[in-house]
Amino acid sequence: MMLENRNRPQSPVGARPRPPARCAFPSMFLAVSEFSNESVSAIEATLNSIDQALERLRSGTYRTCQVCSTPIVDADLVANPLLANCPAHPELA
Repeated sequence: MMLENRNRPQSPVGARPRPPARCAFPSMFLAVSEFSNESVSAIEATLNSIDQALERLRSGTYRTCQVCSTPIVDADLVANPLLANCPAHPELA
């Protein structure tokens, strides 16, 4: 399930968005709008990884390496629940 707001228009770099006219927490709005592009990119990458893990869970392939189809060790999934590949294929993770 993909989030619908991922492809929202970006404000120009350095531009400071204004809170809506009736914003209850304008200082919080400004703090959130100060995220850097790198932070937003990292958050979007994490959300994409979560979406992919949820899809693997639905399809029944969550505990299976996407490259070689071997089972992924439970301890590895506890350490990183978004893991898609076994330790033999870290470059594809």
